[in-house]
Amino acid sequence: MIFDVAGPQERGRWTGLLQTWFFFGAASTALLSGFLTDQLGYGMALWLGAALTTAGGLVALFLLPETRPPAHGGAATAEAASSEPMPASRGGLWAAHALYGVGRFIGSGVLSAVTGLVVQAQMQPAAVLVGGVATLTGLLSARRTLCSMAAAPVAGTLSDRLAGRWRVTGWATCAGVAGFLLMVWGASGAVAGVLVASAATGGMESLATALTGDLAGPRQRGRAIGLLHTAGDLGSAVGPAAAFALLPWLDLRGVYLACAGIMAVSLAPAMYFGVRERRVRHPSGSPPASS
Repeated sequence: MIFDVAGPQERGRWTGLLQTWFFFGAASTALLSGFLTDQLGYGMALWLGAALTTAGGLVALFLLPETRPPAHGGAATAEAASSEPMPASRGGLWAAHALYGVGRFIGSGVLSAVTGLVVQAQMQPAAVLVGGVATLTGLLSARRTLCSMAAAPVAGTLSDRLAGRWRVTGWATCAGVAGFLLMVWGASGAVAGVLVASAATGGMESLATALTGDLAGPRQRGRAIGLLHTAGDLGSAVGPAAAFALLPWLDLRGVYLACAGIMAVSLAPAMYFGVRERRVRHPSGSPPASS
């Protein structure tokens, strides 16, 4: 729906804000569900969740306007279509989906699964000061979510202003590699590494969503977004299992290095399509001189 109403020049910012609300919803649900279960019981908490979901569905059904343009919308539709960039190769679309999957694999998968182990293995003195491993794990998880929330709209807005979505994606991916290398460094870099990697994955997810809107034609965006989120759900589901499967063989630092390697490999398509993006915008090889 955002792709229907937001043009290419503002798509990154709006998808970034959408991703911020996604992170907020995930974090607040985790917090509130435990509280409601303790106060109301498991069954009543589930009924309350079902009632809120039904209310949201009814609001969407009766109050949400249709945003998709009609199949034969005349001059207005033709004008809107002409403002869209020409869809790039399918390779770019698949690369955006893969980057979204990697972001969810790392952020919602591996980092979520090993945060407690990071605290236990590398941050025991700090855990004692704040009241225990579980407390510090909760605090670190909350900060991790906040970093992802903040990075998503910043990355999207930056990609709008620079007119270089793939370039900013490459920067976010590099930040992810740096974050995991900080975690490998030891206890002194563990917190900074977790937060940097979380910000990087938040930016990657936001930018991959915006790229999907750029690269898919107006009539294919629904399917493209479905595939994007399928890749994301797959990544977040496989991430914890992969992390715990590797732990007996590689230990925590080995898992960090594996994640850094995955992020480094993900940098290749971002760089390749970034070069293509720049060539399309500046065919002569240099940006036009400012007047």
